[in-house]
Amino acid sequence: MATKAKLDANSQAALAKLCQLLQNDETVQHYQVIARQVKHNQSLKQLQQNLEQAQKSIVNDQHYHKPKATVQAEQQADRLKATLDQQPLTVAYRDALFDANATLEMVTGELQRQIDQLVPKR
Repeated sequence: MATKAKLDANSQAALAKLCQLLQNDETVQHYQVIARQVKHNQSLKQLQQNLEQAQKSIVNDQHYHKPKATVQAEQQADRLKATLDQQPLTVAYRDALFDANATLEMVTGELQRQIDQLVPKR
């Protein structure tokens, strides 16, 4: 079992500052706003619940060997997924998530490059 390395006070302070900078990043803030909107959107919640129910029906119908019911449930699930995917808020959420993820990947990549430069090569 690996042990957690403890950061010294300077490293903890730098990490806290980096986290604060990321929280203040425009891309991350935009994602957080959109994520809150998605979380509180009742029509998206209902669509998601309906999709989950259709997916459960597919599994249940397959289990009980009901091919016609399975096909109907699959068609319903496909329609619900398409509707969910086309919602403007869903599209905005995915775009914002992609942008925020790209920002975080850029930061972690740069951290990794700088750490690699500090570590002596054998």
